[in-house]
Amino acid sequence: MSSFEANRLVLRNDLAELNRLPVWIEAWVQADLPADISFAIQLCLEEAVANIIMHGSPKDNQGEIVIEVERNGGTLVASIEDTGREFDPSQAPSPLLASSLEEAKVGHFGIHLMRSFAGGMNYERRDGRNRLTLRFEEVQTSTATGHDVDDLRLSQGLIPTATSRGSGSYSAGSPGRCRPASCCSRARSIE
Repeated sequence: MSSFEANRLVLRNDLAELNRLPVWIEAWVQADLPADISFAIQLCLEEAVANIIMHGSPKDNQGEIVIEVERNGGTLVASIEDTGREFDPSQAPSPLLASSLEEAKVGHFGIHLMRSFAGGMNYERRDGRNRLTLRFEEVQTSTATGHDVDDLRLSQGLIPTATSRGSGSYSAGSPGRCRPASCCSRARSIE
């Protein structure tokens, strides 16, 4: 198998195909990726593909979903392409958070999770195809202190904690890490 084939997976528009995705991701990420980045990639790709299959196409659509992953230094770029209905997840509204566990409902947080775990999200529609690109940055550790460089920059106010959205793109404050205020501030209050 060529390196190009190892970085590319083609799935049918069928929920049963989701079983192939984690096996492919696991084989690919064994290339010295940290566990948190591996988890983020798997979560985001599974969520994106499941959404395409369940919501993006009519049930009888036999279209293909193409996933490509590329590693360039400390940046991992994953792209998902399909022929389903046009949908830009970077522009989807944020879900309303329940005020308690009793009020919380299951589901409808997939795009929010993708935004939280991917360092960047870009969407484009070209030639009748959707293309979603997700970026993940490997966290650098300071050899002097052993702390995440991003955590140090965050504590110094050098990384914004609020999310920003633009036309067809999304960038989190710290790539590959969960930093949106709605997610992490709530998690810190639970700890």
